[in-house]
Amino acid sequence: MHTLIQSSHELAQLLMEKPTLCLPLFATALHQAQQQQQQMQQQMQKHNGMVDQHQLEVKSQAVVRVTNLPNNPAVVRTRVPGSEDVGRLVSMTGTVIRTGMVKMMETHRA
Repeated sequence: MHTLIQSSHELAQLLMEKPTLCLPLFATALHQAQQQQQQMQQQMQKHNGMVDQHQLEVKSQAVVRVTNLPNNPAVVRTRVPGSEDVGRLVSMTGTVIRTGMVKMMETHRA
């Protein structure tokens, strides 16, 4: 399996620098790829004279997941990401010990 860095170093660098620009484009590409696969399946079935009960569907809620980010200090975090990380890709490793409801924390300055 090739990684994005192996396939296109420039695209990987752009993703790391501007994820808010790249991820919507990746989502559009994923949607278009699904449509192409669906059309290819329909053409093959029409050509072969077959009707398959398992038609491919275009999933509108499909998302692109970015995994195996490079071990770069700019993206690797050892603590929970903070406000400075909004709009950036971050990578964390660890074990989930306990989960619960998300709570909004409010602070007041004196």
